[in-house]
Amino acid sequence: AEPQLLQFVLEQSAKTWGMYYIRFPRKGNTAYYAENETFEIGKGKLLREGSDVTLIASGVEVPQALAAAELLAAD
Repeated sequence: AEPQLLQFVLEQSAKTWGMYYIRFPRKGNTAYYAENETFEIGKGKLLREGSDVTLIASGVEVPQALAAAELLAAD
């Protein structure tokens, strides 16, 4: 799914006015978008439901945020 995500991000940034910084995950990282899923520039993706705290992460910090959510849920 990651090649499709990169293609979508590049196409959308080329069509949209403004300056962009695109950082793409390294090989071997977990894919969080399915092949048929769309990526919307400027929007986040909810990976886990919760009600007590909001964790926001990007890139290599996502697995740590998910692990922290699991620890918090265990309390």
